[in-house]
Amino acid sequence: MEKITVVTVDDTKEWLFFHKKILTYLLANYDVDYITFSSAKDCHEFLTSYDGNVDLFITDLEMEPMEILAGEWLLLNTKDLPCLKNTIKLIISASPSIKRVSKTTDTPYLSKVNYHANPMLLKYKLERRFANVK
Repeated sequence: MEKITVVTVDDTKEWLFFHKKILTYLLANYDVDYITFSSAKDCHEFLTSYDGNVDLFITDLEMEPMEILAGEWLLLNTKDLPCLKNTIKLIISASPSIKRVSKTTDTPYLSKVNYHANPMLLKYKLERRFANVK
């Protein structure tokens, strides 16, 4: 079974649980290592010293207070990290700025409202990279 690493960042533990539940189903054919963070700064600190590869990176936008949206800051400050070189990156957020940040960071997005209503939307984002998505 192929091993993959998934990093999710959201300041709401219910959303972290929801992501893991859906991903556990979609990625059932993989050995998944889930790494979760509730803040952009903690995730950034981890990623800057992580010497493995991240296969899937999901971030919220509105977390801890910063000069710009925390998720936007995280995406901009991790874009050149070796561990994210071949990573599927995805914004999942309810922020009204989601389209702007998606364009600015060249990162696809799902709104939380649509994702919660139809979690299978995530499947289409994953199929590009993972051949054995359920």
